Amino acid sequence: VRSNVSNNEDEIIKNLLDPNVVPPIYVNVKESDENKNVSQKVADAIISSKKSIIYEITNNNNGIVYTLMLDGNTFTKLDPFSYGLTFTTNDEKINQLIKTPYIAAIFNQKATFDNNVKVRLFLSDKIEFNDTHLALYAYNTETGKHELLNGSINYVDGFVEFETRNLDGFILSNKVVKQEAPKEEEEKKDLSWL
Repeated sequence: VRSNVSNNEDEIIKNLLDPNVVPPIYVNVKESDENKNVSQKVADAIISSKKSIIYEITNNNNGIVYTLMLDGNTFTKLDPFSYGLTFTTNDEKINQLIKTPYIAAIFNQKATFDNNVKVRLFLSDKIEFNDTHLALYAYNTETGKHELLNGSINYVDGFVEFETRNLDGFILSNKVVKQEAPKEEEEKKDLSWL
């Protein structure tokens, strides 16, 4: 049985803390909803409950646009953050970096986590890729730098899914493109140069 709740702080906390509610807890969020934030109270409830929560953002036809999954069992600290997201296929800075068809998914606020969150994006209504594997890049919206995370991420039924500790920008392309390497090897290891 799927546990569904509306995007209401009190309802989310109540379901997280209720021992009878079986995870994962799906939070239903409309793409047009202004409130795409995880408050400190909800963050604390995710950690104390040790439950998984999936924010499922849907369009007006209830089709999934993207999801964000947090496993409360894996976090020791969780700060409030926004999970609002914008897709683009034409950005001047990115056009200079990626000279092949791409889609960028840009989160409205940078967020860093002490463990991975799972991101699932629906792309086929935004761009046409004929490939079954795509290149995934982390993209720093402030510096304009990018780093290849996975040169062959599965693209199945219009979706890609990946795990990350940093929410900022991501670029998906049908080809791996040559990129400039950071000057110091140490910088490349932790991606903090992004």
